Amino acid sequence: SGTHLGWLFDQWVYGVGAPTVETSWSWSDGELVVTLNQTTEGTPYSAPVQIEIAPNIIKQVWLGAGETRLVMPLEEAPGWVAVDPNSGVLASWEHEQEPGAWLAQAQNTPSAHARIVAVKKLGGLHETPEIVATLEGIALDGQIDDTLRRTAINSLGELGSEAAVSAIVEAAGSENGRVREAAVDTLGEAVSTKEILNRLARMASNDRDEVVRASAMSAIAKLDEARGAAMARSFLAQRDDTPAQVLHSSSLRVLGEHGNAADFPSLLRHISPDRSRSVRGAAAEAAMHRFGEEGESFQNRERSRLAARLIIGLADPDLRT
Repeated sequence: SGTHLGWLFDQWVYGVGAPTVETSWSWSDGELVVTLNQTTEGTPYSAPVQIEIAPNIIKQVWLGAGETRLVMPLEEAPGWVAVDPNSGVLASWEHEQEPGAWLAQAQNTPSAHARIVAVKKLGGLHETPEIVATLEGIALDGQIDDTLRRTAINSLGELGSEAAVSAIVEAAGSENGRVREAAVDTLGEAVSTKEILNRLARMASNDRDEVVRASAMSAIAKLDEARGAAMARSFLAQRDDTPAQVLHSSSLRVLGEHGNAADFPSLLRHISPDRSRSVRGAAAEAAMHRFGEEGESFQNRERSRLAARLIIGLADPDLRT
């Protein structure tokens, strides 16, 4: 095309790192000012950056060293401003706007990336009923992309209130397996209650998706170690015909982290060539973790047994590292 692109290759191909940019906006007396302040250490980057101004204005500025400003007339304050709404620039954006603007962006932006950014941000704000209701609505909406729904569940987990946790429990009943998985993973970080533990136990035993069952068991172990370890032992005693034997692999990891010395022989037995690759790897990882958690007398007694199993693993290309 004859266009000189040396600057592009120097920065984005041969250069190291990525730009860090702080962004904000203000509106007053019919004028909008959007500020981009590049704080990158070392040589600053240059790039064209899109700016989405609610409800339907797209502008472009050229990011440069220091401060870059977009100034434009606008009769009313925008509902939100999203910088790089389609994630076109590899950069770390630190964007600031009022909570109401984040809510409006989460609810209304047509950009999938900008919506995810807003939903993530809501999890770190001071909780309000409107924030919880917005995140719950996204999490439960079966017409929305899975990634956005899982992001909403994670943000509800960050809020952590009773109302937020209740919304996560509701999402655990979704028809979508990946949404249920996100819900049980997030509940594993919640405050332990009888209701949550019983819900997770039902999902670990009965969910039609083996990944959700495994995630529910792992979540139980985080909230109640003894109960989670007991469930893991029960799963290991049963035949696992799931793809990649995810239930056995997850059970071994749970026992490695939440079990006790009595589980060590079972962990060693699963480091065996007749087990699947995923089970062998999980067992080796769990056995080493369990070994490190036990006392000196246990380690002196079991060191040779662990070493013998790991030596067998050296012949296994899937376990060498």
